[in-house]
Amino acid sequence: MSKTSSKHTKRQSKPKDVLEQLRKLAKKHKKSKDTSSEKAASCNAMTPMTKDEYERKRSTITTEYDAQTGRMRRKRATGEILETIVTKEQHLKINQMSTWMDGLSYQRQVIKK
Repeated sequence: MSKTSSKHTKRQSKPKDVLEQLRKLAKKHKKSKDTSSEKAASCNAMTPMTKDEYERKRSTITTEYDAQTGRMRRKRATGEILETIVTKEQHLKINQMSTWMDGLSYQRQVIKK
């Protein structure tokens, strides 16, 4: 009986740790977005890209935190969202975390009403 209760407390502590990690990643990515928007403003957006520029932009892949869904997404600089191949265990963890985040989002909406 004590083994199951200790496992239950470990499961409860994991989402808090994961949330803290996700918040740190979100802050990090938010800072990097601010600097990239300054670069984009400085270059001329009306000129067509050369093939080299397009290939350079297409080859740039970043991992961004999606605050709305609570997931990490891999994106190209062109805006295309890429799929990531994960193991079965990682897939289960991702689904558990996203279900948990969906529940938090729902609770926030209910509290606002």
